[in-house]
Amino acid sequence: MPDLVYHLVRCGLVHSTGLRPSLQFIDGRQLRFAKELIVLPWQVFWGLLACVVFAKVNSDEHSVGNHFLEYGGQKWLIADIWGREELIRPLYDADVTVRVALKVPPFT
Repeated sequence: MPDLVYHLVRCGLVHSTGLRPSLQFIDGRQLRFAKELIVLPWQVFWGLLACVVFAKVNSDEHSVGNHFLEYGGQKWLIADIWGREELIRPLYDADVTVRVALKVPPFT
């Protein structure tokens, strides 16, 4: 999942190439994995975006504007939170009690 976040989402958004057509977001709660296609709910998109913004590795990134992320009743301007994992970690740790590792075999 970290590679997916970094290469498909972060690089595409930061370097303005956009998201690849092989990564699609839909309404609903369906997940689909096929050769060269990943379909995820929109809620996952916002979670991936939050992962990118809050990740310490991105603390040198900068943005402008009034775009924000909101979670657990708290709202943060994206321009103010690049790399600030310590802001979200306590909320996430309090809310997420089940963690699942997804291992997908390589497509042949």
